[in-house]
Amino acid sequence: MEKQILPLLALRGKMVYPNTSVYFEVSRPKSMAALEQAVNHEQRIFLVNQIDPSLDKPEEEDLYTVGTVAKILQMVKAGQGVLRVFVEGEARARITSYIEFDGCVKAEVEEIPDTNYPENPVEEEAFFRMLEEEAQEFSEKNPGFFAPQLQKAIDEKELLLLINELASQLPFELGKKQQILEESDVKKQVEMLLAILKEEVEISIIRNELAEKVKKNVDKNQKDYLLREQQKVIREELGEDDIVSEADEYLEKCEALKASKEVKDKIKKEIKKDGVVIYEKA
Repeated sequence: MEKQILPLLALRGKMVYPNTSVYFEVSRPKSMAALEQAVNHEQRIFLVNQIDPSLDKPEEEDLYTVGTVAKILQMVKAGQGVLRVFVEGEARARITSYIEFDGCVKAEVEEIPDTNYPENPVEEEAFFRMLEEEAQEFSEKNPGFFAPQLQKAIDEKELLLLINELASQLPFELGKKQQILEESDVKKQVEMLLAILKEEVEISIIRNELAEKVKKNVDKNQKDYLLREQQKVIREELGEDDIVSEADEYLEKCEALKASKEVKDKIKKEIKKDGVVIYEKA
């Protein structure tokens, strides 16, 4: 398989897949040097992720061995020594060796071709529809998920493009994203994405249910607070504030009692009951 030598740029959690377009920012000296060297390589560069994104100066052993050959489409200075870069992924590739050159790390890489593609149009359509349906269900639970690039992949009915865009857009951990990038078997890629989508849908359902419960509790607490404040104002207007204060005093004394919870609850119930009776008789 043909090999090529390209400037290497280490990414910190930003995954780039073949046939996807991505923005990212760089500021480290070696990253800047790699971009400068890419000019001599027809704007092409090799992008690979750090295993630990928090490292400022990663060594060879701190990088994954599989990354993406990409073409630089645009570079814009963002101020304070930061460069905003727009690239398009071209091909998956594996590092075979490293070369240090003029302050820039270059890598000898070989492309990894796709394998085990669906054997016929019917099978391809089946895989495509399964991914599309799961993506639609995920989108229903996560409004705003469908980016224009993902919708374009669906509209164009391109299985590989849909795989790469889904892997790029879905909010799952870097390790899983790397596994999909490293997998050359197209059918296995589909299986991996379907499993991730199903899991993310279940997580979204649980998260949304929990958020709804929290909202209801907050709404109830706010309603109770407003009712208490309204009662307070009414009692003050009727000159019954002393009765309320007396009931509060009794409740505080009840809390200080050395008694079981059951006994305290009964006493509190009577105090509150008496408070209401006194208020109604006034």
